Amino acid sequence: ILMENNHVFNGDDCVAVNNGAHNVTIRNMVCEGGHGASLSGTNNIVNIHFDNITSRNFLYATRFKSSLNSTGNVYNVTWSNIYVLNATFPIFATSVYFDQNTNRGLTPDNFGPGTKATNITNFSWINVTGTINDMYP
Repeated sequence: ILMENNHVFNGDDCVAVNNGAHNVTIRNMVCEGGHGASLSGTNNIVNIHFDNITSRNFLYATRFKSSLNSTGNVYNVTWSNIYVLNATFPIFATSVYFDQNTNRGLTPDNFGPGTKATNITNFSWINVTGTINDMYP
């Protein structure tokens, strides 16, 4: 799958790759006002490449999120040539995603023995440059 030459302005993921995605290239994009180039999945995601993306006024510019106690494999993911303008978290990766809207006012629990997480392998961030929002980190 090739997705290219897009300009997205929204309040959530500029582009989101989810479970079951294979051999996806997303390139030459401008993203404004949300959560950036995101990988939001827990299983069977292989060979994903985000390239030449400008992220303006974002909370996250690049993001991987997976759920607690999820199982599965995500591998060979690259974010390259990402220009960040005013993002709070230019690079954000978590296997313990905690939805702040659903759980407003709460904090995640401690994660004890037996807690599971998605297996991630071969993740790369190459040439991520720009500015962060240090006013509201």
